[in-house]
Amino acid sequence: MGDIEGIKHSFVNKMVVENKNRGSMFMEGVYNFDSQSENQASHFNSKKISKWKHGVTLLNYHDVFTMIPASNTSFLFWKDRWCGTLTLQERFSRLYELEKKKLCTINERIKTNGFNWCWKTQHMVADATTDFISLCSILSDVNTQPVVNGFRYNWNMDGKYMVCSLRKVLDSNINNPQTDVRINWSNAVPLKIRCFIWRALLDRIPVATNLVIRGIKLQSDTCSLCNTEKESRDHLLINCSVAIEARVSILNWCGITATRFNNVTDFVNFAANWGSCPKKKERLSAIVYGLLWFIWVARNNMAFNHIRATAAKIVDEVISQTHTWFKYQTQGVKARWIDWSISPFF
Repeated sequence: MGDIEGIKHSFVNKMVVENKNRGSMFMEGVYNFDSQSENQASHFNSKKISKWKHGVTLLNYHDVFTMIPASNTSFLFWKDRWCGTLTLQERFSRLYELEKKKLCTINERIKTNGFNWCWKTQHMVADATTDFISLCSILSDVNTQPVVNGFRYNWNMDGKYMVCSLRKVLDSNINNPQTDVRINWSNAVPLKIRCFIWRALLDRIPVATNLVIRGIKLQSDTCSLCNTEKESRDHLLINCSVAIEARVSILNWCGITATRFNNVTDFVNFAANWGSCPKKKERLSAIVYGLLWFIWVARNNMAFNHIRATAAKIVDEVISQTHTWFKYQTQGVKARWIDWSISPFF
């Protein structure tokens, strides 16, 4: 693998396979990834590996590691980012076109007594000659003495890679989901619905687009409720015409002006931050959770039982079931049906 981006796969598996109790390790084993490590990694829990991979993909590798050009490394002269933020291929494209051996290494071109070039022609145009002079100027300051490790770890003063240091960064990326929403775990809402909302916020519900990503073949990936667009999380729960109609009706029932939302996170955040009364926030959050849940139930009834649900039916289910939740699953809430059917904030 030439570019440092190519070590991502090997790095993830090494981080999972290597003993994390060592405390420190150099990066020489990371660059040369072999099949043995891949076989070892396959025995680990796939969820753990996926979790680490997610954390690793959030890192900018050029911020974490710097390539050290040396005579005993196998970094590619033109294609690796060992000399600044761009590859030499990107900086000197005209010279790269003149190069005979595109995959040459640094030690093939930079020798102790000078440079060793291998061009397709000995006659360069003026622009290429200017680039060549600039390239030689840059390379004249490069020291290619042999080194123990071909990477410098930028987050330690001595440049040595420490497992515990990067582990903290990875854990912070893994443990902070891509949503700043605080889920309302009130007992008023059934546990399975709270868990559904949590999974929906993480985009981990089995809508068609997620199933296709996982390699599951479907007869159709269009929305089961409207049959107009691909069934993604945000389309089904927020942007589907049936979901929009149901949401407008529920917000009107709550005495709230209908608002447009871009995704599930926006909708849940809106309920969590609405108004100044904590009890009303909790009640509106429960109603929003119920709405999202019964849209999901309607989708499943259509997909598996061929029972088509209208927005009005979804609204009736939300009003009825949320009344039951607050009447029987919370203390101190006297919710008469006649009052609840008019407004949940009686």
